[in-house]
Amino acid sequence: MMCMLLQFFDLKHHYFTFPDYQLVPTLEELYLLLGVHVLDQAPFIGLEGILKPKVIVEALHLKRADIIANWETRSRVKGFLAKFLLEKARSSWEDMDFQAFKDILALLIYGLVLFPNSDKFIDVNAIKVFLSRNPVPTLLGDILHCFHTRTTKKRGTILCCIPLLSKWFTSHLPRSTLKNEQRLTWSQRMMSPTHSDIHWCSRSLADTSIIDRCGELPNVPLLGIRGGITYNPCLAL
Repeated sequence: MMCMLLQFFDLKHHYFTFPDYQLVPTLEELYLLLGVHVLDQAPFIGLEGILKPKVIVEALHLKRADIIANWETRSRVKGFLAKFLLEKARSSWEDMDFQAFKDILALLIYGLVLFPNSDKFIDVNAIKVFLSRNPVPTLLGDILHCFHTRTTKKRGTILCCIPLLSKWFTSHLPRSTLKNEQRLTWSQRMMSPTHSDIHWCSRSLADTSIIDRCGELPNVPLLGIRGGITYNPCLAL
């Protein structure tokens, strides 16, 4: 499915353009799938200040010495190895420190599922998004930026939250396409659905105002790239 989506990704508009329709994830769809609302604050943009050990100590209930001793560098980016956090999660569970266990487990989900790294490395950016408790705008930017980069370079690994992207995409498809009784490839399957076959909006979003404009400007793309940093212009205002 991911290879097929790469074939239909529109570099200019950041849409998935199929023969008879276009699809693109929205903030509202992602927060509905995740059960996490978009907070009324500026999203993560990568320009946040240096993350101090004290902040991580308070968030994960770990000792400062452990934080400093296990603060690693991979590809010039700081962070923790997943192995270290897994060990701390197990020890927190055994000590019946369930708040620490839940917080460490949540960070592992951010670093391994929502914002995955090929080295099983929980980098500082994933940690900052975790601390902000506002992951949805960054997830949208990360997915589209990943496809933009992969399509531009024509090689490399798709490193984004694939389970979320897969759930979003299949939620729009008709049942006949998903059943695939003819055993077609994904590229072949996507040739038959038309505009009228697509499920455009979840019933849960029927009364929701979709963010598709920036101030008085309509149809503004939700994702922009400025100086190599992804941002959401609608939420930045």
